[in-house]
Amino acid sequence: MSEQTKVRVRMYRQGLGDCFLLRFTPPSGAAFSMVIDCGVFTGSDGQTERMREIAQDISVETTGAGEAGRVDVLVATHQHGDHLSGFNQARAEWDSIAVDELWLAWTEQPDDPLGAALRTHRLTTRGKIAQYLKSNRDTLTDAQRAQLEGLLGCADLAADEDQLSGPERALEYLREKAQRPRYFRPGEVITLAALPGVRFYVLGPPTTDLLFKNDPSLSLGGDPMPELVQRQELIDGFFSAVPHQEDQALDEQLFPFDAPYRLSPRRAREMSFFHKHYFSPTDEDGRPQAKRAIDQLPGVMASLFALDLDHSTNNTSLALAIELTESGRVLLFPGDAQVGSWRSWEDLAWDLPDAADGTRRVTGRDLLARTVLYKVSHHGSHNATHLTHGINHMTSPELVALVPLDMDKAESVWSKRAWPDPDVLRELLARTQGRLVISDRTQTLPPSKDLPAGWRVRHEELLELQRATFDIREAFIDYHIAG
Repeated sequence: MSEQTKVRVRMYRQGLGDCFLLRFTPPSGAAFSMVIDCGVFTGSDGQTERMREIAQDISVETTGAGEAGRVDVLVATHQHGDHLSGFNQARAEWDSIAVDELWLAWTEQPDDPLGAALRTHRLTTRGKIAQYLKSNRDTLTDAQRAQLEGLLGCADLAADEDQLSGPERALEYLREKAQRPRYFRPGEVITLAALPGVRFYVLGPPTTDLLFKNDPSLSLGGDPMPELVQRQELIDGFFSAVPHQEDQALDEQLFPFDAPYRLSPRRAREMSFFHKHYFSPTDEDGRPQAKRAIDQLPGVMASLFALDLDHSTNNTSLALAIELTESGRVLLFPGDAQVGSWRSWEDLAWDLPDAADGTRRVTGRDLLARTVLYKVSHHGSHNATHLTHGINHMTSPELVALVPLDMDKAESVWSKRAWPDPDVLRELLARTQGRLVISDRTQTLPPSKDLPAGWRVRHEELLELQRATFDIREAFIDYHIAG
């Protein structure tokens, strides 16, 4: 067997965010570097210092003899701060690193009609939610306010609404910096002269309305434009009807009753009937009754719109399957792809040249079956690693999984969602036979409390397995693949 291309995958440990450095070493020729995302969630402790340290490490790791740092391919998967903030926070360090090619999803292509409509929808919705939060902060519950601030933090909003968001500024910078920006659609396959033993398959984002499928219970698969128009109309209608404290004349028109017939929430709280039946924490039977107050509904709806926008942005992720052609091993980097993107991969197929019989068909399901390294999508959330359409197809006995996650930060933002999702963690632990690490776990990866009940490997044995498999450092975790 001929010598094969080797790969070292470095997962940086900045917290809740993605940054991966892939270092390919072909049998002949120079080493080849690829960076996939570089960001951390807004408000993380020491975020700027951490991102500067990561950029400095990338510069050192990609420096050739007598040269400055150089990244051959930089992949920016999607417009979320926890994937792109580092290009703003460590701008001085990135200025000193050369970037040859920039890879982006078709959704970021300036002249793509649907991509432009998606960006307009994202900008408009984000602005309406931000304005609603600003105008109604005092009427929201603590939980609603925290959730809206957290979800908008993913977008890394600008201080002024007419300015670019953090991710938009990062992409603008990278487009100017890179020698060759490239945009890809699902079904494309990429080969590079510098990496003859590596093939890149583009899996997502989907071009159908599976782009909007963020929940496993929904079923889509047609033209995405009508779905996008309906969503925007719903959002516009909602935000035109909710109170705006800065526009009292408009608010007066929106009330269903004239002033003499209204009862203010403050006055109602002082009356025993309303206090008993609406404002007390529980009713006479001990059941929570906060949801009976209709004045909380706008905050609930605003949170739902923000959550949907967050998930829809995730589904625009440039998802890549990287094949080492000599061995057939596959590295899966899906960004934060959600359910709809995973579903769309099953319909993909490539007919490639084959020395034996002329052509060879490769399918999306085949790539999953040969996956030996999986960068876990969206920090292990319930709707970003599909059990039926994803994990169940990952049958390689060599499979390992890397989870970029800060559990404490994630739980403070999404308090009602376990991160990672218990079912996802359970299946990944089983599929990888324990070869799974979560980036914020240092001495215990993962800790005992995070292990599913009845897991058959003792915690101490699991730790020893992980220490033997991964090179675990304070700033990063390395995994080596021998062709």
